[in-house]
Amino acid sequence: AVGSPPQLILYRLDLIRLRLATDVAKIPGGALQFSGVKDCFKKLYKKDRIWGVYEGCTVSILSNFLYRGLFFGIYDSLKPVLIGKYEEPRGDKKFWLAQASALLAHFTVYPLDTVRKRMAMQAGRDEVIYKSAFDCVKKSIKTEGLRSLYRGSVFRLGNVCAGGWLLY
Repeated sequence: AVGSPPQLILYRLDLIRLRLATDVAKIPGGALQFSGVKDCFKKLYKKDRIWGVYEGCTVSILSNFLYRGLFFGIYDSLKPVLIGKYEEPRGDKKFWLAQASALLAHFTVYPLDTVRKRMAMQAGRDEVIYKSAFDCVKKSIKTEGLRSLYRGSVFRLGNVCAGGWLLY
């Protein structure tokens, strides 16, 4: 819950970054949908109002909250089992414990990141594919299988391991 207010403020920029990164011309040499950050924000706001620039934000806040809770919960649960009840972890034991906690939390929460991105990609479009985050999960699993929610998760492992290392 601590990261929620900044995430509410910065989420618009993340959504715009995602939309600009995936903006491609319909035909080679054709015009892009957005000419820049300001244009992207204006078009999304004009089409869907404030909800358009926050499409998928709820899922993002939920996944962040769950990730942090799982990370610290797994760390505190595994510490007495792997290290000892009263011993403080040191050096490599602390590092590997943090890595294991980060990886388990990452693979548990990653489907929510996929849902967030899919919800964000429909912002400002005429065609609404997903009515809600739950609908997105249901349709993704039905049409593409469970693995579709984990696409790209391996590429984020570098960030996850660095984050686990920094947190402990």
